[in-house]
Amino acid sequence: MGRRIVYYIPNNNQTLKVNLKKNFRDFKKWLTNKHKSDMRNWDESEISQISFDQIQKVSNFEEFIQLPKQNLDELVCNFVLDYCDLSNNGEKFYEIVYPMVNSWKYNGSTQLINRNENIEVRKLWNYLDKGRSFQNDEPFTPIITSEEKIGFWSVQEQLILKRELDIVYNKLNKDKTLRFLGNIDLLYGIECVLQIIEAVKEFNVEIVINKEEC
Repeated sequence: MGRRIVYYIPNNNQTLKVNLKKNFRDFKKWLTNKHKSDMRNWDESEISQISFDQIQKVSNFEEFIQLPKQNLDELVCNFVLDYCDLSNNGEKFYEIVYPMVNSWKYNGSTQLINRNENIEVRKLWNYLDKGRSFQNDEPFTPIITSEEKIGFWSVQEQLILKRELDIVYNKLNKDKTLRFLGNIDLLYGIECVLQIIEAVKEFNVEIVINKEEC
């Protein structure tokens, strides 16, 4: 089973932090009911018992974001991929933006970007593979039962990425001998990211990233 990179944008133009804060109480209630139902019907749950126990200890968003990093990361992942897929007055919180391709197709571009002198660009790019913790911007901690990793880019971060990726792309795309390293296309992943940033530019919104099984 492989992995693919999936991009989401919010239908309400709000950041992940704002959506989580606004919907925290409802999310906690939904998660509690779902966990209890899953345990009753299947004797297992999509959310780990320890993360479920942790969220029961908090009563508001400010306490929620202080939970242990691994538990917070799992709960944020559950919020984005499960809770936000429910209808919100008949509409989903997030919509997928294409292209959606296998993560290995980004490998050549990742090799290229990791040689870039711009530390911030390297960090932003690697959220594609490592995810981004909602708590401290460090790599996302996936749960044992899943390798899904959530990340996100702010509007300003998208501009930083686009500026640097345009330079790299325009430099190498002029000559196919520079674009390819053996059979590895060094620019394919960069093309995907530039396409995504261009597609969402008019909406001026945060991009949420998920590295998921496929």
